[in-house]
Amino acid sequence: MRQFLPLAVLISALLATVGGTVAVVAAYPDRRQTPVHDQTVFSPQLPAIRQFDHQARLFMRAGKLREAEQLARKIVRLLPEQSMPQKLLGKILFLRGAYPEAEQIFRLLALREPEDPVVRNNLGEVLMERGLPQAGLRELLAAEHLSGGEKYIRYNLCVACLLAGRFESAEKYWGRYLRTEEKRKTPEEAVCFMPLPDAPETGER
Repeated sequence: MRQFLPLAVLISALLATVGGTVAVVAAYPDRRQTPVHDQTVFSPQLPAIRQFDHQARLFMRAGKLREAEQLARKIVRLLPEQSMPQKLLGKILFLRGAYPEAEQIFRLLALREPEDPVVRNNLGEVLMERGLPQAGLRELLAAEHLSGGEKYIRYNLCVACLLAGRFESAEKYWGRYLRTEEKRKTPEEAVCFMPLPDAPETGER
Protein backbone atom coordinates (compact mmCIF):
# COMPACT_ATOMS: atom_id res chain seq x y z
CA MET A 1 0.00 0.00 0.00
CA ARG A 2 1.45 3.36 -0.98
CA GLN A 3 1.36 5.86 1.86
CA PHE A 4 1.10 9.58 1.20
CA LEU A 5 1.88 10.71 4.73
CA PRO A 6 3.88 13.95 5.09
CA LEU A 7 7.49 13.70 6.16
CA ALA A 8 7.04 16.44 8.73
CA VAL A 9 4.18 14.59 10.43
CA LEU A 10 6.11 11.33 10.45
CA ILE A 11 9.11 13.00 12.07
CA SER A 12 7.01 14.83 14.65
CA ALA A 13 5.14 11.66 15.55
CA LEU A 14 8.12 9.34 15.88
CA LEU A 15 10.80 11.69 17.19
CA ALA A 16 9.09 14.68 18.80
CA THR A 17 5.38 14.08 19.07
CA VAL A 18 4.82 16.80 21.63
CA GLY A 19 6.58 19.34 19.44
CA GLY A 20 4.18 18.60 16.61
CA THR A 21 1.06 19.11 18.67
CA VAL A 22 1.84 21.44 21.55
CA ALA A 23 1.55 24.52 19.37
CA VAL A 24 -1.95 23.48 18.48
CA VAL A 25 -3.01 23.02 22.08
CA ALA A 26 -1.41 26.29 23.13
CA ALA A 27 -2.71 28.41 20.27
CA TYR A 28 -5.95 26.88 19.04
CA PRO A 29 -8.61 29.59 19.47
CA ASP A 30 -11.48 29.08 21.86
CA ARG A 31 -14.64 30.01 20.00
CA ARG A 32 -17.00 29.47 22.92
CA GLN A 33 -15.24 31.42 25.68
CA THR A 34 -13.87 34.94 25.76
CA PRO A 35 -10.51 35.70 27.37
CA VAL A 36 -10.45 36.59 31.05
CA HIS A 37 -9.81 40.24 30.28
CA ASP A 38 -13.01 40.37 28.18
CA GLN A 39 -15.28 38.64 30.69
CA THR A 40 -17.72 40.67 32.74
CA VAL A 41 -16.68 39.71 36.24
CA PHE A 42 -17.85 41.66 39.28
CA SER A 43 -14.71 41.65 41.35
CA PRO A 44 -12.62 44.38 42.96
CA GLN A 45 -9.58 42.36 41.87
CA LEU A 46 -10.40 42.55 38.15
CA PRO A 47 -7.41 44.77 37.24
CA ALA A 48 -5.06 42.30 38.92
CA ILE A 49 -6.77 39.38 37.16
CA ARG A 50 -6.30 41.06 33.79
CA GLN A 51 -2.63 41.63 34.53
CA PHE A 52 -2.14 38.04 35.72
CA ASP A 53 -3.82 36.70 32.57
CA HIS A 54 -1.75 38.88 30.25
CA GLN A 55 1.52 38.08 31.99
CA ALA A 56 0.77 34.34 32.16
CA ARG A 57 0.24 34.22 28.40
CA LEU A 58 3.46 36.14 27.80
CA PHE A 59 5.34 33.70 30.02
CA MET A 60 3.76 30.74 28.23
CA ARG A 61 4.78 32.04 24.80
CA ALA A 62 8.29 32.68 26.09
CA GLY A 63 8.57 29.14 27.44
CA LYS A 64 8.66 30.28 31.08
CA LEU A 65 6.16 27.65 32.12
CA ARG A 66 6.75 27.65 35.87
CA GLU A 67 6.05 31.36 36.06
CA ALA A 68 3.03 31.00 33.75
CA GLU A 69 1.65 28.18 35.90
CA GLN A 70 1.94 30.22 39.10
CA LEU A 71 -0.04 33.10 37.60
CA ALA A 72 -2.63 30.78 36.05
CA ARG A 73 -3.23 29.15 39.43
CA LYS A 74 -3.79 32.59 40.96
CA ILE A 75 -6.45 33.33 38.34
CA VAL A 76 -8.14 29.99 38.98
CA ARG A 77 -8.30 30.78 42.69
CA LEU A 78 -9.80 34.21 41.98
CA LEU A 79 -12.27 32.93 39.35
CA PRO A 80 -13.03 29.34 40.35
CA GLU A 81 -16.29 29.20 38.37
CA GLN A 82 -14.82 30.47 35.09
CA SER A 83 -13.73 28.01 32.41
CA MET A 84 -11.08 30.10 30.67
CA PRO A 85 -8.61 30.17 33.60
CA GLN A 86 -8.93 26.38 33.83
CA LYS A 87 -8.24 26.04 30.11
CA LEU A 88 -5.19 28.26 30.37
CA LEU A 89 -3.85 26.28 33.32
CA GLY A 90 -4.50 23.01 31.50
CA LYS A 91 -2.60 24.21 28.44
CA ILE A 92 0.36 25.28 30.55
CA LEU A 93 0.43 21.96 32.41
CA PHE A 94 0.34 20.13 29.08
CA LEU A 95 3.28 22.15 27.81
CA ARG A 96 5.15 21.41 31.04
CA GLY A 97 4.50 17.67 30.71
CA ALA A 98 2.26 17.48 33.79
CA TYR A 99 -0.17 15.22 31.95
CA PRO A 100 -2.09 13.67 34.89
CA GLU A 101 -3.20 17.04 36.25
CA ALA A 102 -3.85 18.40 32.76
CA GLU A 103 -6.05 15.37 32.06
CA GLN A 104 -8.00 15.94 35.27
CA ILE A 105 -8.64 19.57 34.34
CA PHE A 106 -9.77 18.82 30.80
CA ARG A 107 -11.97 15.91 31.90
CA LEU A 108 -13.81 18.20 34.32
CA LEU A 109 -14.14 20.83 31.60
CA ALA A 110 -15.47 18.21 29.17
CA LEU A 111 -18.17 17.30 31.67
CA ARG A 112 -19.07 20.97 32.04
CA GLU A 113 -18.82 21.86 28.34
CA PRO A 114 -19.15 18.63 26.31
CA GLU A 115 -19.78 20.53 23.07
CA ASP A 116 -16.66 22.69 23.26
CA PRO A 117 -14.28 21.43 20.52
CA VAL A 118 -11.28 23.10 22.17
CA VAL A 119 -11.78 21.15 25.38
CA ARG A 120 -12.32 17.87 23.53
CA ASN A 121 -9.23 18.48 21.37
CA ASN A 122 -7.06 19.25 24.37
CA LEU A 123 -8.34 16.25 26.29
CA GLY A 124 -7.59 14.07 23.29
CA GLU A 125 -4.05 15.41 23.09
CA VAL A 126 -3.45 14.73 26.78
CA LEU A 127 -4.79 11.19 26.49
CA MET A 128 -2.51 10.51 23.52
CA GLU A 129 0.47 11.69 25.54
CA ARG A 130 -0.58 9.42 28.41
CA GLY A 131 -0.49 6.36 26.13
CA LEU A 132 -4.26 6.02 25.63
CA PRO A 133 -4.56 6.26 21.84
CA GLN A 134 -8.10 4.88 21.50
CA ALA A 135 -9.52 7.25 24.12
CA GLY A 136 -7.52 10.11 22.61
CA LEU A 137 -8.84 9.36 19.13
CA ARG A 138 -12.42 9.38 20.39
CA GLU A 139 -11.97 12.84 21.84
CA LEU A 140 -10.24 14.17 18.72
CA LEU A 141 -12.97 12.77 16.48
CA ALA A 142 -15.58 14.44 18.66
CA ALA A 143 -13.60 17.69 18.48
CA GLU A 144 -13.47 17.57 14.69
CA HIS A 145 -17.21 16.97 14.48
CA LEU A 146 -18.02 19.78 16.93
CA SER A 147 -15.65 22.24 15.26
CA GLY A 148 -16.98 21.65 11.77
CA GLY A 149 -13.56 20.61 10.49
CA GLU A 150 -11.01 22.85 12.22
CA LYS A 151 -7.74 22.25 10.38
CA TYR A 152 -5.57 21.96 13.49
CA ILE A 153 -7.77 19.22 14.85
CA ARG A 154 -7.41 17.36 11.55
CA TYR A 155 -3.65 17.67 11.88
CA ASN A 156 -3.87 16.22 15.40
CA LEU A 157 -6.02 13.39 14.12
CA CYS A 158 -3.44 12.60 11.46
CA VAL A 159 -0.66 12.36 14.04
CA ALA A 160 -2.84 10.37 16.46
CA CYS A 161 -3.78 7.83 13.77
CA LEU A 162 -0.15 7.54 12.76
CA LEU A 163 0.87 6.78 16.34
CA ALA A 164 -1.93 4.23 16.63
CA GLY A 165 -0.77 2.48 13.45
CA ARG A 166 -3.89 3.50 11.53
CA PHE A 167 -2.07 4.58 8.41
CA GLU A 168 -5.06 4.71 6.08
CA SER A 169 -6.93 6.92 8.52
CA ALA A 170 -3.84 9.10 8.98
CA GLU A 171 -3.70 9.57 5.21
CA LYS A 172 -7.40 10.47 5.15
CA TYR A 173 -7.11 13.14 7.83
CA TRP A 174 -3.95 14.54 6.31
CA GLY A 175 -5.85 14.91 3.04
CA ARG A 176 -8.64 16.74 4.85
CA TYR A 177 -6.08 18.96 6.53
CA LEU A 178 -4.50 19.85 3.20
CA ARG A 179 -7.87 20.78 1.74
CA THR A 180 -8.20 23.47 4.41
CA GLU A 181 -4.85 25.01 3.46
CA GLU A 182 -4.97 27.71 0.81
CA LYS A 183 -1.46 27.28 -0.56
CA ARG A 184 2.07 26.15 0.22
CA LYS A 185 3.87 29.12 1.65
CA THR A 186 7.52 28.08 1.42
CA PRO A 187 9.69 25.57 -0.50
CA GLU A 188 10.46 23.85 2.81
CA GLU A 189 6.75 23.40 3.52
CA ALA A 190 6.31 21.74 0.13
CA VAL A 191 8.43 18.84 1.37
CA CYS A 192 5.53 17.92 3.64
CA PHE A 193 3.43 17.04 0.61
CA MET A 194 5.87 14.56 -0.93
CA PRO A 195 4.69 10.91 -0.94
CA LEU A 196 6.65 8.46 1.14
CA PRO A 197 8.07 5.21 -0.30
CA ASP A 198 5.91 2.11 -0.39
CA ALA A 199 5.13 0.73 3.04
CA PRO A 200 4.14 -2.85 3.92
CA GLU A 201 0.51 -3.71 4.31
CA THR A 202 -0.60 -3.21 7.90
CA GLY A 203 -4.37 -2.90 7.92
CA GLU A 204 -6.52 -1.01 10.39
CA ARG A 205 -6.85 -2.04 13.99
